[in-house]
Amino acid sequence: MGYSPAMLWVDTDGANTMRWSRTGLTTGQEDTWSMQEIAWGNQRHSIAAPALARHVDGVYAAWVGTDHFIYTSRLGESPLADQDSSVWSLPVRTGFRTNQRPALASYAGRLYLAWKDATEGTVHWAPAAGPAGWEIEVSTPWPTTYGPALGSSLFAGLFLAWRGASSDHQLHWTRFNSHNRWFDGPDQRFGGWTAAAPAMVGTIGHLYMAWRGDTTDRFDDPRLWWSRYEGGWADQQPLDGWSVTGPGLAADGQSVYLAYTEQTPSNGHGQIYWSHTTQGGGWAPHQPLGARKTYFTPAVA
Repeated sequence: MGYSPAMLWVDTDGANTMRWSRTGLTTGQEDTWSMQEIAWGNQRHSIAAPALARHVDGVYAAWVGTDHFIYTSRLGESPLADQDSSVWSLPVRTGFRTNQRPALASYAGRLYLAWKDATEGTVHWAPAAGPAGWEIEVSTPWPTTYGPALGSSLFAGLFLAWRGASSDHQLHWTRFNSHNRWFDGPDQRFGGWTAAAPAMVGTIGHLYMAWRGDTTDRFDDPRLWWSRYEGGWADQQPLDGWSVTGPGLAADGQSVYLAYTEQTPSNGHGQIYWSHTTQGGGWAPHQPLGARKTYFTPAVA
């Protein structure tokens, strides 16, 4: 089956209802996106941007309920999946609490979840213990204002990135230690600053990070930026888009897909836009996703 991205976003209906869409976007059809969308219904409302990640048995979603607990669900896609490929499993409440966007990533056959802890304000993470459970959460000493990002590739491994807390607007990152299966540091600073949560995703050969520019008392940079890890982070480059909330990223092994909300404080458009990398290494023209709108970062996988 060809790669067909899914997108998940929080509607602007005032009730924080989440909606999702499957696409007709496959190799050779990069410029088409189905306008069909489905409302998730009961128990699927989120107070923050959701997360999506492809894993061995389907697409997983994570979101923050009105009780501030993180919930998860799975859209089965594998022939081994125990459900129809168009049906999401019932929401499962984790024991993890946050008020910011969570992060999901698949690495070496396991699914990982990371988030900003609601009490400590530091990055926490946990590996999945099975289809509907998680191991004990692990706290880190790394404070953050927004949700962290997770991303993995065969070339680079599993990475964690986050924006510092309070007056520390710089991006930080660290790599997973595959020997002891732990994020044990060191805390490394990246040469970019942001006013929102970053996003990461890996292809077969590279790891990508994208983020929204920084906001201070003296200036506001709403542009989107990106960089690629090749044994070290390449020079950051601006994207055509701009956003208040920051981007979401996905990959199919070769190409990278970008989704974001174009929003301004003056008019609150909230229009969802998307793009993808091209064979030449650049980005295709950014396009609106129909009339879909959200005030949070859309998730794509």
